[in-house]
Amino acid sequence: MGKFLDIGGLRFEHLTALYPAAQRVERGRQFSWWCRCDCGNEKLIASGKLRGGSTKSCGCLGRGQLGQRSITHGATRGYTRTPEYRAWESMIRRCEMPSQPNFPRYGGRGITVCPEWRESFETFLLDMGQKPSPKHTLDRIDNDQGYSAENCRWATWTQQRTNQGRYRSGTTLMVTR
Repeated sequence: MGKFLDIGGLRFEHLTALYPAAQRVERGRQFSWWCRCDCGNEKLIASGKLRGGSTKSCGCLGRGQLGQRSITHGATRGYTRTPEYRAWESMIRRCEMPSQPNFPRYGGRGITVCPEWRESFETFLLDMGQKPSPKHTLDRIDNDQGYSAENCRWATWTQQRTNQGRYRSGTTLMVTR
């Protein structure tokens, strides 16, 4: 049997060792400890996995829950991202990730995100402010220009449709470009 090492109260990444298992359960000749994760869950973990760094959380890191909670800009509500944060993420994905379905209509035709917004959600939020309503989405005023404070607004779908350069006249689709 391995030597007992008292690690009670010590932190290992997102886990704090609370107390050894009541019956000193061995796993591969190592004692196990009840640990509390930063997310609030408690789990039995082998001390060697804690000390060696192979176990960093109760499993919530793999599910993304703790990562979402730890976002420093505060744009989360519980485990979900705010509408403004989701708009920022989507803007970057469609401009920079060729695997995204809308990439050809954005990044594929040269639409970019200004460096200030690309590097900082906080700057994006300061420039744009909160969405006025759930009906508003991020809109580029000039569709041939990139995303920047000077070229973006929160707009309704109706405003965006007229901004596309197309509008309906009766049953005929008119193109103004």
